[in-house]
Amino acid sequence: MIGLFLGGAVLVLTLPFLRRKKRSSSPLILSSGAEDSRSESMADIFAEDGATVDVDNRAWELLEGALGWGYRWGGGSSATPWADGSAGVDCGGWLQMALERLGVRPSTWPVDQGVIDIANRCDPVAIGYQRVGDVAVYKGRHGMLVVSEPREDRGGHSHVMGASGGDDEIQGYDPLLPGFSEDARVKLFATALYRRDFLTYGRPRA
Repeated sequence: MIGLFLGGAVLVLTLPFLRRKKRSSSPLILSSGAEDSRSESMADIFAEDGATVDVDNRAWELLEGALGWGYRWGGGSSATPWADGSAGVDCGGWLQMALERLGVRPSTWPVDQGVIDIANRCDPVAIGYQRVGDVAVYKGRHGMLVVSEPREDRGGHSHVMGASGGDDEIQGYDPLLPGFSEDARVKLFATALYRRDFLTYGRPRA
């Protein structure tokens, strides 16, 4: 259950993906050592926080061009042409466009929806079990795309990419929030924990 402050009222939302599920397999933790068997399928990228990260190669080939897109409140949906993303996207718009481009957005989903709706249409994924194309969900109505397998050197977390201001609380210009970041744009981070309000990973559910 999450409470959101909207115009003086508190909106309480129940997110079904936060319920625990029994797991039957081992975490998909990717080692950071030289023995990494997936290294040939990774691309070494310089992340926003200064770290060198190993992004899934296919995801990078499809999504690389989005780095630096500006943040625009309400921008982007699953129907937005990729070439139009440079006009600006918000975190939910980015997620929809990226999931569509990766081919993992369920066809039953609405053409346009917010981060909370996206989160509610995801199944819970415990840390260490997430995969490329999953969603990292944050308490402050924010979401990022998982672009690597779980990393041992990141405590089981993955690298994430999305429209963000890059700080702990503000993801861009949002008229419902008390501030905005002039540096808000599509960025890549070495870990989903770049924000303190990380909640969980989720996997799009058909």
